[in-house]
Amino acid sequence: MSIHAVSKHLDIRWETVKNIDKAFLLSTLPALEPKKLTNLVHIGVDEVARAKGHDYMTVVYDLVSGQLIWVDHGRTSNVLINFFEQLSPQTRDGIQAVSMDMGQSYQSAVRKALPNADIVFDRFHVMQNYSLLIRKERNKAFRRGTHDEKKMVKGTLFLLLKNAPKLSDKQSDRLDDLLESNKTLCTIYMLKEQLQALWNERNFDLMIAGA
Repeated sequence: MSIHAVSKHLDIRWETVKNIDKAFLLSTLPALEPKKLTNLVHIGVDEVARAKGHDYMTVVYDLVSGQLIWVDHGRTSNVLINFFEQLSPQTRDGIQAVSMDMGQSYQSAVRKALPNADIVFDRFHVMQNYSLLIRKERNKAFRRGTHDEKKMVKGTLFLLLKNAPKLSDKQSDRLDDLLESNKTLCTIYMLKEQLQALWNERNFDLMIAGA
C-alpha cells in the first residue's frame, strides 16, 4: 500500500505516514558502504526527525530503483558532503540530478561535491510551500474584505487547496464565484493548477511547452 493510500485510509497527514515509514526503514536498514555504490543517476535527499523537533537524520535514495541507500545523523551540508566523498569518482560523475527540499545546506553540498549535477526541488516541498502562500493570501483577503467579501471567502481554504478534478459540482461553483470576485486568489489558484499539471506531465517536451 502506498503512503498516499495509508494516509487516506487512516485519515492522517501524508507527511506523518512518510516519517513513520522512514523511521521504520532507519531501524531495519543494514550498514551500507557508499564506495560500493555504482550506477547512480538520479538521487533524492531528505531529512527525517526521529523525534519531533530534534535528532534529525539525512537519508539518500536512488530514485531509479527506489532503494534507500544511505543514512547518517544530522542535516548539515557537511553530512551530505561526507556521503558524496565516499563515492567513487566515477559514481559521483554519473549523478545527473539530485532531488531535495529547498533548504540551503543540501543545495550547498551538491554544488560543492557535484558541480555538474542539476538540483531539483521535490514536488512535496514545492507544493507544501505553495499551499502556505495560498493560506496567507486567503487569510489576507478575509481580513481586508468587506462584510460580503468575508462571507464569500469564509470556509473556502479547502476549495483552494484541493485538486480541481476532486471537487463536487457544488464545490466547483462556489470556487468559481470566489475566483471571479478576487483577482489575486484567482491568479494564485491558476498558478497552483499549472504547477500540478507540470508535475503530472510525463513528456518532457510537453512539460517545457506548458511551463
